[in-house]
Amino acid sequence: GGDCHISMALQGLTTTCLLLRGMKFSWSVICLAKATSSPVSHKQKLKVVDSNSDKENNTVVNYLQCMGVDVEMVRKREPRVLKKMITHEQSLDQFLQDKGASRETVASIISRYPRAITRTYEYLQKKWEICQSIIKTDSEILKMVERSP
Repeated sequence: GGDCHISMALQGLTTTCLLLRGMKFSWSVICLAKATSSPVSHKQKLKVVDSNSDKENNTVVNYLQCMGVDVEMVRKREPRVLKKMITHEQSLDQFLQDKGASRETVASIISRYPRAITRTYEYLQKKWEICQSIIKTDSEILKMVERSP
């Protein structure tokens, strides 16, 4: 019943996001719109995620895949983040893009540092300001993060 509809909707979302990933649209907005426009009601989505709290949050997994994140690497490095009910991947994405990061850089950072999606925008801003007291420009900070394993 409902699980099948949600599974089909999520599969469609993943396919759509993979197709759109290379296009020059604002991909996070498109993915978010696709994620919220399925025929399954919001309450049904929450019910399924809540009933599988010990399993991965498929909404987060699919959004990360849409962003180009290496979800397999995330599973190896920090599998617990994929099970969280509340994550901040969209605000992390926006924060890093505001600092000049490309889509590929954002995906790479999340793949290597999956716990970053659990941090709020305010937390990220505070840490960024600490980095800026040592490394003066956003681009230098991004380069340092890009080079880190």
